[in-house]
Amino acid sequence: MRKALPGERVPLSVGRASACPFSSARRRSNRPRGLTRQRHRPTASSTVIQATGGSPSTIAQTVEVLSASLLTSSVKNITATLHNPFGFEAPCEPFVPGYGDANADFHVIGDNPRVHGGTDSGIPFTGTPTAERLQRALVAGGLLSETGTPPTVEKTYLSYLYMCGDRDPTENDYADHEPLLDTEIRAITSHVLFPVGERATRHVFENMTPERADDVDMERLHATEVRGSGWLVYPIKEPADWTDADEDALVAALTALLATDYRQEAELGRFLPNDDVWRVR
Repeated sequence: MRKALPGERVPLSVGRASACPFSSARRRSNRPRGLTRQRHRPTASSTVIQATGGSPSTIAQTVEVLSASLLTSSVKNITATLHNPFGFEAPCEPFVPGYGDANADFHVIGDNPRVHGGTDSGIPFTGTPTAERLQRALVAGGLLSETGTPPTVEKTYLSYLYMCGDRDPTENDYADHEPLLDTEIRAITSHVLFPVGERATRHVFENMTPERADDVDMERLHATEVRGSGWLVYPIKEPADWTDADEDALVAALTALLATDYRQEAELGRFLPNDDVWRVR
């Protein structure tokens, strides 16, 4: 994938050129990120496309319809659906899809269930001491309402680079699941990305920022703000390696973030005939 230049927005790819077991055909999409109007306008972040006769049941269906930008009358509102709101499926068990608010302002991106938890519950960032520690920090910082399995979320979405928990993933496994994460990111259009651990941070740097993916120093980057290509990015050091100071730094950074206008939007209300607010994401 081409590196973004400073200040440039590069549309996300829905996949690579190589074959994927979930789809017989993949293609790149140049669909621009959606417009979000505060009132009276549904957005991609609150919908999932329905295939003829029902909602998409496979990764291939979901990726294809999102890539084609078929936001038509056949959409189904999924705002109230927290677990796997985009209806992903994969030939593995356990499968740990995304969990959280489909209209999220904040997207926490982990590695895989064997690293960050969820093999028993099917919920990302649950079931291990390090997952629980991360949840506590997210609660203290204001991104989660309560810890638990599942946690109580509001304006936050949790997901993984690789969503199967049956084995340690290979490079090909990560590549095969890339369309899942890219579809979530493009549909949710959150304002802030929180990659957890070095691999997730490298992925976000390579695809969503002008930063060098091979220049990732988690000690230096932990809980600091990085300007992305349409997002703010806050890398999070691997929770298993945290010191008390690392945890305190993350909580402080989250608290400070929530006290600012973190939204990555432009206000175009001046083009409307009344006082409606229209923000472009």
